[in-house]
Amino acid sequence: MKAARGFTYIEALIVIVITVLVAVLIMPNLVAQKLSRDEWVFRTDLRSLAKDARSRAIEVGRTVTLTFDKTKNQVQVLEIDANGSEQTTHTLPVPEWMTPARFLADQNEAVGDQWRVPFFGDGLSSGGGIQFKNGERVWSLVISPTDSTPKDLDGPLPDLSFETWPAGSNVPPSS
Repeated sequence: MKAARGFTYIEALIVIVITVLVAVLIMPNLVAQKLSRDEWVFRTDLRSLAKDARSRAIEVGRTVTLTFDKTKNQVQVLEIDANGSEQTTHTLPVPEWMTPARFLADQNEAVGDQWRVPFFGDGLSSGGGIQFKNGERVWSLVISPTDSTPKDLDGPLPDLSFETWPAGSNVPPSS
């Protein structure tokens, strides 16, 4: 009868090499899944922030503005109080690995710190959007001046210059 033998060093080394190879093949997928999940969470939070800003404007009957603060790398909701001064009511930090790439406000190109999309007391907006880039992936938050509902879209910001207010003019309603 033969005695049971253990692993040789070569067999143990082969098992370790195979384990490392499998880990090397799996890790990029796990990292990509986490980034994809984190991007999805940010997109959802940003859309919710914009919808909440619109709802708040309707609720208080005054202009509530969605803006971007480049120094803090965050999207902010600004509300004008009864005295006419702006107060930051909500913020959403932009993840470090995501880059705000393009801004539209009032159907025109805007610079990051000057990007402001107002929601008026009647729920309408002059429209605009912000485009983000994550590596090769591009997506956008768009607020159409025709329906003012914030939407996130895969791809670059669409051209909003042809869209007009529901009444048919390019003049925003007064708030």
